Amino acid sequence: MPKKILLLDPATILGGAELFCLELLEKLDRVKFKPVLVSSGQQRDYIAKIPTDIVKHLLPLTSLKLITPYKFIINLRKLKQICLKERPDLIFTNTIRAHIYGSLISRKLKIPLVWYVHDFTFPRFFARHFSNMPKAILCNSQAVREDLVQKISAKNRFKLKAIPNGVDLEKLKHYKYCKPNFKWEQNCFYLGAIGRVARWKGYHLLIQAFAKLTTSFTNLRLIIAGAPSTLKDDKKYWQELQMQISAGKLQNRVFLVGFQKNNWDWIKSFDLLCHTATSPEPFGRVIIEAMALGTPVIASNLGGPAEIIQNEKNGFLFNPSQPIELTNLLKKLISNLNLRKKIALEAKETVQQKFNLTLIVKQIEKTF
Repeated sequence: MPKKILLLDPATILGGAELFCLELLEKLDRVKFKPVLVSSGQQRDYIAKIPTDIVKHLLPLTSLKLITPYKFIINLRKLKQICLKERPDLIFTNTIRAHIYGSLISRKLKIPLVWYVHDFTFPRFFARHFSNMPKAILCNSQAVREDLVQKISAKNRFKLKAIPNGVDLEKLKHYKYCKPNFKWEQNCFYLGAIGRVARWKGYHLLIQAFAKLTTSFTNLRLIIAGAPSTLKDDKKYWQELQMQISAGKLQNRVFLVGFQKNNWDWIKSFDLLCHTATSPEPFGRVIIEAMALGTPVIASNLGGPAEIIQNEKNGFLFNPSQPIELTNLLKKLISNLNLRKKIALEAKETVQQKFNLTLIVKQIEKTF
């Protein structure tokens, strides 16, 4: 009899955490485990990607910053009813909101619980208080694990285990590249960046470095694929990037193309992927995807990327507080095709050895 796993993932956006949950649903060993999903239903693309054999329950888990105490209690009651109906052997939670709901239900119904933590935003009070409840706390990087070490009590630190995200190498074998719909120019060198448009992602540094190289490399182009969230500062930052592009007269060279669904096709179209976060990145999913697809990567040396990339072996790292490092690295790599090819080969090997999704899911299954 397979063990029933209830995965709690609000999925109000379709980011790295949500994509990883979808991959986990697909890859879990069906002989050993029967997954059931509880999600908000607010993200249509997420719902569309749920494997067809998965039993799903839609429960609109509003952001804890916006929810009223009454609505929070109603949601808890509904989640309790779902658990009583499904009788899961274990609850697996994805994102902070899910950890809090899942912890309360786990304690009430005495169901074992596992967290998967994807970022640094877990408030200290909640992390410390609720970390008594899961039997295991999985983190997508050592950087996230170290962040939680500082937030939870010493008696619970043994629960922490870093298990990274991965790339589905089986899916990659059957992947067929389709060049995205864009006005591609012949004989141009394309730098690319993919991710949510937020200030800490450091796109302004990338545009700044790009501007310094346009005289030396007239065929250089930059594409930033991503959109701001509904946060006020994200929207403001988007406008600032547009103004930066206009002020530098780069409108025909730098392109903000918004959110794109087909990330692999865009990554494959870039000659170089740039990840320029100015604050620690929890992991860096797009980095391992680029490495798997054979696109060389430059990334800032903060957080997860420094765990993925061995500098000058399978990619390049720079210090975002020293923007000249980024400019010099770009110049070096644009000018050296052989170096880019060498780095790309090493990067593919790294993904096969360390970020194979099938093997990573097996590690997670062991915690169940």
